[in-house]
Amino acid sequence: SEFDYEKMCVPFVPQNTKKNNDWAYKNFVSWRNARNLLNKENPCPEDLLEQPWDVVELSYWLPRYACETRTQDGKKYPAATVYSLLGGLLRRMRSVSLDCPNFLDTKDARFRD
Repeated sequence: SEFDYEKMCVPFVPQNTKKNNDWAYKNFVSWRNARNLLNKENPCPEDLLEQPWDVVELSYWLPRYACETRTQDGKKYPAATVYSLLGGLLRRMRSVSLDCPNFLDTKDARFRD
C-alpha cells in the first residue's frame, strides 16, 4: 500500500544513533546557554544549528564549543567524545537537510582554522 511505501522510504536511524544525536544537541544547548549567561556582549546565536546555516557563524562558534564543552563535573571531554558530539550535531542538521555544510570535512577550507 501507499503507506508501506512511504514508511520504507524513511531512512532507518538506529536507536543508539538517535540517542547520541539527542545527547549532542542537549550538550550544545547547555553549553550555549551557560556561555551566553557569562558573555552577554557576544552571545552564541540561538538558531546557529537551524536553517539557513551561516558558515561564518558555524566556523566561529563550533570550535569554541568543541574547546569549551565540559562534563557535568567540569572536566574536559576526551577528543573522541568531542568528535562524537560534533558528529551528532552534524547528523541532526543533516536530518533537516542534506545541504547543510559539513563542518567535519577537513578538505573544506571554510572550517580548517
